[in-house]
Amino acid sequence: MSSLSSGGADGTEPLPPVAQDITLLCRVVDNYGDIGFVYRLARALSRLAPEARLRLVVSDLASFAAMAPGIDAAAPAQEYRGWQVFAWDAAATCTAEFKARPPRVILECFQCGRPEWLDALLFTPAGAARPGAVPAATAGTAAPALVHIINVEYLTAEPWADDFHLLTGATRSASVKKMHFMPGFTARTGGLLLEPPEPDGSIPPQVPPGCAELLSRNDVLSVLLFAYPRDFSPLVAALSRFRREQQADVQVLCAAGLSGRPFLDAWHEAGRPFPVMQLPYLPQQAWDALLVRSAWNFVRGEDSFARACLAGHPFVWHAYPQDGEFQLVKVDAFLSRIQPFLSPDDFSLYRRYSLLYSRRSGTEPGAEAQELLCSLAADGAALPAGAETARAEEELLLYALLCRRKALSQGFARFAGSLRRNGNLAKNLLDCIKRLQF
Repeated sequence: MSSLSSGGADGTEPLPPVAQDITLLCRVVDNYGDIGFVYRLARALSRLAPEARLRLVVSDLASFAAMAPGIDAAAPAQEYRGWQVFAWDAAATCTAEFKARPPRVILECFQCGRPEWLDALLFTPAGAARPGAVPAATAGTAAPALVHIINVEYLTAEPWADDFHLLTGATRSASVKKMHFMPGFTARTGGLLLEPPEPDGSIPPQVPPGCAELLSRNDVLSVLLFAYPRDFSPLVAALSRFRREQQADVQVLCAAGLSGRPFLDAWHEAGRPFPVMQLPYLPQQAWDALLVRSAWNFVRGEDSFARACLAGHPFVWHAYPQDGEFQLVKVDAFLSRIQPFLSPDDFSLYRRYSLLYSRRSGTEPGAEAQELLCSLAADGAALPAGAETARAEEELLLYALLCRRKALSQGFARFAGSLRRNGNLAKNLLDCIKRLQF
């Protein structure tokens, strides 16, 4: 029996033929986060369902090329890893392709919307012949083929994700069905994308040589830094103090991107108190290898946040800044998920530091963020109002957390194990697709 009929790598039943054409849409907002998740999801779908024919429509192929060697950032259409990859704005090329092979399952990732050319194909005026029409059994007219749009939503730890998962919604056409699929932290959501273990545990060759040597050592506190721009002076001061007072070797791996310059400025101003390795843009597998092996991670966005959750090492999440400081609500929802795995003292320090780290100085909180801040004040734990006081407390909190790293590591490892038990998002998504009615 051929591999196309025998199901995926885990022995699951193959997709029905009508559901084997899957289109993934990605409008890139946060370079690594959006396309990083879509690239990872496409690989997982192909691994678990090799019979699937994937088409990726991406708004920023340059960001895709940075993590996926071999992608041509200028090509309107190309083949990559057996997938067809299209530029979001290549309307003529895409219209011709999707008219010839109409989509049946569309994964709309992270509320990205749809290109105008795709909407024109999906939603035609009443009475117009629709691409992909299927001949009706008893009439001379064409019956529209059903198309399913699955909104693969942003990862959130907020409680509403459990209830929102797999909810259906209306579109402006009876032949286009819509459903919401929620990544998440509980068994009632779609879970997180799980990567297979590296065959021999070796470090991918794309990892810079100095990093590979560093990560093979157990006597170094390796810190991976990937964040949004902010004041990094408290972080530098805490690492410097930890190196000095604990007589520990500290090495920072500074990711390419928005946080590189402000971090390096703070590091230089502090007198370069520990070694820093500036990383180039890395292929995704090399980035994953660094994140999984670093002793402490500072991550941002969506994809690296999920990888850090599964790595089982202490990390701090820099949530995407939002109006009204709403990112603090999202951070606190995540903190509630990890709380059962940490001691009360460790969690108290970790929660306070995480909220300070994601807070933006001088930004007026909205109603929900204000409610959170008021609840902290009511508990006698109000966050400092002044920037100078906040910086000093950040330094003290991070230093205390670094000193508790061994105990924290055990809690983070238990948390990662609980997430893995929720199952693989890609398999859960494929199971969802198999249940669709066409």
